[in-house]
Amino acid sequence: VFWIGDLNYRIDLPMEDVRTYIKKKMYKHLLEGDQLYRQMMANSEVFKGFEEGIPYFDPTYKFDSGTNNYDSSEKSRVPAWCDRILWRGQYVKQLRYN
Repeated sequence: VFWIGDLNYRIDLPMEDVRTYIKKKMYKHLLEGDQLYRQMMANSEVFKGFEEGIPYFDPTYKFDSGTNNYDSSEKSRVPAWCDRILWRGQYVKQLRYN
């Protein structure tokens, strides 16, 4: 079973920290603030039995339209990995996640 899509989970860290971690490619620090990752590590009922690869790439949400700049609107949303790929299955092997 694959669950793919915009799951709308966010990174609960201050914007300044997130931007610093992105610049320095410190993905493990970003992951520690990721809502979905924390729920899955806490063995909650959320996506129980599912797995996800560790994202070794910059957060993909939210960019200003047509640019590589993260959200600069009034909302100024913190960059996050909202689009996710989760799976559950005995013979599933992740080859890449980038």
